[in-house]
This record gives sequence, structure tokens and C-alpha cells, in this order.
Amino acid sequence: MIKLISAIAQNYVIGKGDKLAWHIKEELQFFKKQTEGHNLLMGDRTFNGLPGTLKNRKHYILTF
Repeated sequence: MIKLISAIAQNYVIGKGDKLAWHIKEELQFFKKQTEGHNLLMGDRTFNGLPGTLKNRKHYILTF
């Protein structure tokens, strides 16, 4: 099974540089709960914007 989690603002913004465009504690907790123990596929900008690797997850980075 594949799950897709995406956060998009009303103006279709998904990020600001390599950071989230907003910080909502509940959304980050939801993301953690949904992804712990699973594989993550993300772009290199998203990965580089993280404070480090996320515990209990395997990271796959897509670059062009």
C-alpha cells in the first residue's frame, strides 16, 4: 500500500525554499504518527530542509 501525504495552502504553496510555509504542531504530529516505521520518498530540497533524518523511518531521496 502507498500513502501520499501532501500539505498545500489555499494559494497552492507547498513550501518556502527548503522549509515548510507554515508550522502547525498538530499537522506535524499527524505526519509523525502516519509515517513512523515506514519508508519516505521526498525530493532533495525537502530532505535538505529537515533538521536531520527522521527517526524510525527509511528515507529515499528523489533528485533530478
